[in-house]
This record gives sequence, structure tokens and C-alpha cells, in this order.
Amino acid sequence: MDVRLIKDRSSWNRFVTSNHHSKVFHLWEWGDLCEYYGHSKHYIAAVDDGEIMGILPLIYVKSHFFGKQLVSMPFCEYGFPLAGEDVNSSTVIRVLLEEAKRIAGEIQADFVELRGLGQGIEEALSMGFRKYERFLTFELNLEEGEEKIWSRFEKCKRNGVRKAIKMGVTWEEIENKDGLESYYTLFLKTMREHGTPPHSFKFFERMYDVLAPRGWMKIYVAYINRIPINGIIFFPFNKNILYWSAVSDIDHRNLCGGDLLLWEAIKWGMKNGFEVFDLGRTRKESGVYLYKKGYNAAEKKLRDLFLFRGKKDLVHPDKLRYRVFEKIWEMLPSPIANSLGPKIRSEITL
Repeated sequence: MDVRLIKDRSSWNRFVTSNHHSKVFHLWEWGDLCEYYGHSKHYIAAVDDGEIMGILPLIYVKSHFFGKQLVSMPFCEYGFPLAGEDVNSSTVIRVLLEEAKRIAGEIQADFVELRGLGQGIEEALSMGFRKYERFLTFELNLEEGEEKIWSRFEKCKRNGVRKAIKMGVTWEEIENKDGLESYYTLFLKTMREHGTPPHSFKFFERMYDVLAPRGWMKIYVAYINRIPINGIIFFPFNKNILYWSAVSDIDHRNLCGGDLLLWEAIKWGMKNGFEVFDLGRTRKESGVYLYKKGYNAAEKKLRDLFLFRGKKDLVHPDKLRYRVFEKIWEMLPSPIANSLGPKIRSEITL
């Protein structure tokens, strides 16, 4: 079995789309987004007799904050090796991980990171990787049907949807790049509120260009009197839907537009034959965690695997210096924060 860098988008994506373990972030296109920020792509595959047996997408990120990283994958919660069907998956995954270790040494990366559930956990642990359970997600089984899922929601969630409708909140799917401005305006407000540098508008434009035409990305925006008040992005892919981003205007949060949008996305998933709705990464007991918990979905840990070379351990976001950074960022004038933010955000791979 040979291991090689893959530079052919079509063969890579054929393997990803045919593998039931894959996530939208395994696609070639997500690596293109990372390259837009100046990071380099190392997409490796285990190949036997010309046929791909397994893949591991890796992105090399040089960060002033977190060092030199080889990550699978940045700006999302999932990324891990994929073995094909009807192969010895353990052997394939070990070959891929050995190559990842070799590349990390060659480029002098401080650590290798593999994100999420997925394949390769036992193999990675036996090869010196360390497991961290920093985040979790919730999964709704869409095959249970609308009535059962709705009845399981906490009363406050059902009332939130009803309130949004009663108060005249409307919503629409953004079907062209012109509509991205409404979402991005809300995104900037939300990031400012959280003390977090934002992605650039061009990042979202490129994401839309490469994913939306294939049906792999959807954007919903809620309005009151044609004023945007909430927005969500979700990724329908491979019988699963991932709820990736939610943004809002704090002045209209009492109208519960976010509840309405999420319920409409869930209904869309059921109508179109999707099986699982993944509510996305969150930290235990955070405000977002408590919000998502109200949907009474199955709680699942996200296991991130790290192989350290130079750095000895992770820097925890609750450390004082990051709290101070958040407060300083909140006080920056909006034009400065919006201008500097994308450069800083490009180096923060979470």
C-alpha cells in the first residue's frame, strides 16, 4: 500500500461522497477555504493498485497564538482519517497517521490535531496521540418524524417558535451571494458581542461559491419588518445536517427568530430524507450548551486527538489572558475590529 499526496479534486471527492463516515469538511472545497487564508493543504491518501483505500485531509496553520499546527480540519468540529469500505480499516488508518507524523516532523509542526468522533480513535491513541473531550454536540434523529421531535422539545422551545410566528417574524433562504450581506451584518454583531474576531466577508462568499451550488450549504435569515434579526448556516451532506453557525441581533433576541429558523431547518431535513441533525460543537454548561439542551437531542462527546511535538499541552480559552483579550476586543471601534479581525481569526482554527 502506497501513501501519497493527492492533487486531484474529483478523485478525492468521489471517495468522500461515497463514504458514509465522511463529513462536509472532508471535501476538497473546505481545504480551498483554508488555503484562501494562506494555509497550506496536505491531502494524503492510502492507495493500492491505483485505488484510494483511505484519506486524511490536513491543513498546515502557522499561528502567532497557538504555534505551528497540522490540523484536520480548521474552522469546524470534525476532521479525521477515513478508511474505505471492504478494507482493513485499522491498517489503512495507521498508514495515514504515520504519514501525518512524518509530515509534521518535516515541516516542524508543534502538534497534529484530529477533530471529532469518526474513525481512527483507537489507532491514534496507540500511536501516541492524546485524547481531549473539550466539546460535545447534540444529535436529533430525524427519522423519528416531525410530531415526535416537536413533542420532545422543552416547552420554552415550542413557545419560542410560536412567539416568533405570532410577532410577525418572517424568514427566507438566501439563494444568491447578494443576500449574504444580511447574514454577515448579523455575524459581525454576534462576534463583537462574544469578544471574538470575525471571519472576513470573502470567506463566506467563497464558502457559498464552493458549497451552495452543490446543495452542501444553506443559509436562513429571519426578519421583522424586513430588518434582519437572526441567521443560521447549516450543511446538508451525506444524510446528515450540521448546524454550523447562528447569529443574531441582541436587540431583537426576544422575538425568538433563531428558534423559528432552527425548526424550519429541522423540518427541511426531514422532508428531504436526512437522518441526523447535528446541533454543532459547544462547551459543557455554556450558555449555548443550555440553549441546545432544550431540544432534548442525544448528547455526544466530541473527541479531539493531539500528537504533541514542541508544545506540551493545550492553552485553555478560560485562561485570564484570553478573557482580557475578549474584553479589549469588545471595546475596539467597529471599523478597527472588522478590519483587523479576519487576519487574527484566520490563525484561530476553532
